[in-house]
Amino acid sequence: MDSQKRYSMEAQVMHWNIRYGSIEKCYEKPDGIATLSYLMQVVGCSGIPDNPALSPITEKLSEIKRTGSSVNITPGGNGQSPIDLIDKIARPMRFPPLILNGHWLKDGNATLFNNGVTAQIFLSGDRIPSTVSGGPLMNDEYEFYDAHFLWGEEDCRGAEHTINGTWFSMECHMVHWNRRYLTFDECLKHRDGLCILAYLFLVQSGSCQWNNIKFERISENLKNIQNAGSETKIPSNSLSWMRIATECPSYYTYHGSYNLDDVDNPECAQWIVFPAITPIRHCQVGSIYRLHDCD
Repeated sequence: MDSQKRYSMEAQVMHWNIRYGSIEKCYEKPDGIATLSYLMQVVGCSGIPDNPALSPITEKLSEIKRTGSSVNITPGGNGQSPIDLIDKIARPMRFPPLILNGHWLKDGNATLFNNGVTAQIFLSGDRIPSTVSGGPLMNDEYEFYDAHFLWGEEDCRGAEHTINGTWFSMECHMVHWNRRYLTFDECLKHRDGLCILAYLFLVQSGSCQWNNIKFERISENLKNIQNAGSETKIPSNSLSWMRIATECPSYYTYHGSYNLDDVDNPECAQWIVFPAITPIRHCQVGSIYRLHDCD
């Protein structure tokens, strides 16, 4: 290591030896404290996004200006979503096959709706219910409620979930409700009320000529719902783009929250996040960036 090299900041994570019963007694012992030191370097490049893993801390620093003051950096309860999915701490598990039924059929109707916050997709009409079962869902069957998208201001940082600290361009949530509870609202009251399938998108470079043809059934219709409250009919099989990502051999799953707003996020959802990235071009999400909200 270069002994002359200096860094912008250092974080020290202290651990105390539980053999001594309390941290106070550890201060008196040569093996009482173990400290992990992490060196940080500011990168002066506008093209590199902020480190998402540090955001829960850095965004709260302005609230602890006084010496000895503190602030809670944990949002809500212990099972809030989204999270950073980290392979090093993920636990491999075997589940029965995950079964999706009816999502990409050509029967019935599909509607694309701008609710003032996001773009939603609803399925209706003469079609069998679209369901998900198996996998970590035990013996329950969950019925499709809606699909909605989450994006940011830049192609490199729009998805909610990250994988090993890596951001993605956009994310789609397929929300399903547990049919055992009869209504969607009732599902919000139960730990196993919802199953949410999460799909990650990555915008391809400008030199890439590949186009996600199946996603065009959605992207080509976004111009028709630019204003909040507007809706348009789309092909009934507009969710067929999700099929390839769903067929990946493994996925991440955890219990978390259904994010209604910034205050009340009930921890009622089993999340299934597919790591197979869905590629799209910037022009396919350009209309999403231009959607108007309620304001």
